[in-house]
Amino acid sequence: MQAILIATGENHKLLPLTGTMPTPMVPVVDRPAMVYAIELLARAGIRDIFVSLYDQADAIKSYFGNGERWNVNLYYLLQPNACGSAGAIKCAEHLFTESFLVLPADALVDLDIEAALAFHQAHGALATAILSQSAATKETVTHLAVIDTDGRVQPALQSTTAGVEYLHTGAFIFEPAVLDGQTKLFMVISWMATGIL
Repeated sequence: MQAILIATGENHKLLPLTGTMPTPMVPVVDRPAMVYAIELLARAGIRDIFVSLYDQADAIKSYFGNGERWNVNLYYLLQPNACGSAGAIKCAEHLFTESFLVLPADALVDLDIEAALAFHQAHGALATAILSQSAATKETVTHLAVIDTDGRVQPALQSTTAGVEYLHTGAFIFEPAVLDGQTKLFMVISWMATGIL
């Protein structure tokens, strides 16, 4: 399995703090948030990690270097323009040769990567959204997804069917075929398998 961390810093969360540092560098218990994602991947045996960068990229590169401190190899992909998470993945499509995990570099996500990959493969999915069961709040409603009775993922605000609500973690597993230009993204989402870990 391959992995890419989205560390583009295009969404200026946690302002004014992130006016001077990218969100993956925001300290959590005296360590940058991105350290936790790297350690999660290293524990799962993923040693080669792509890191998509855009805003304030030098701060991330300077701190993390080549990744040897965590026994991983970091490969930086500098985006010339702001292109969002999907654009960052599309720009790296030539690098993906097998199933790949996408993680936000500025979120604390703890999951069993091996179990998530097994679930993804067992369902023959092109894409798997990794969701968390969580109580909805006014602050999280835009990050909710509904799993309908057919097992499909729908944004909570667009859902017209009954289902169970889950919180997006920002983590996904994709097959390279998702990026081949022949697969329409809206169709991938409508047939997405979901894992709850």
